[in-house]
Amino acid sequence: MSRDQKLTVVIEDGVLRISIGVHALAFATENAPEMCDTNITNPEAFARAVLGELLLEDHEDGRTPVMGLLDGAAWRAIENGAEGVVIDSETSRSTSKRDEK
Repeated sequence: MSRDQKLTVVIEDGVLRISIGVHALAFATENAPEMCDTNITNPEAFARAVLGELLLEDHEDGRTPVMGLLDGAAWRAIENGAEGVVIDSETSRSTSKRDEK
């Protein structure tokens, strides 16, 4: 894999893989509008710090930002009619009733 690899999201051999080269991550960060005047001087060290943040568990529920990302994407996929999903109507009704309270 290349340190300059662009962000890729693929399914390979039954595994969802999200990857980006450390130099590409540094470049994307430096060029993000909200990161003005940011200069990544050590892409490897910066990538390790980003990894740490992605895996950092919330003290209340133990969830990580990656879990939130995957849950949000899964929810949007289901809302947009993803194939291979069956929603149990009884569970949906009880969830809807709980949400109405």
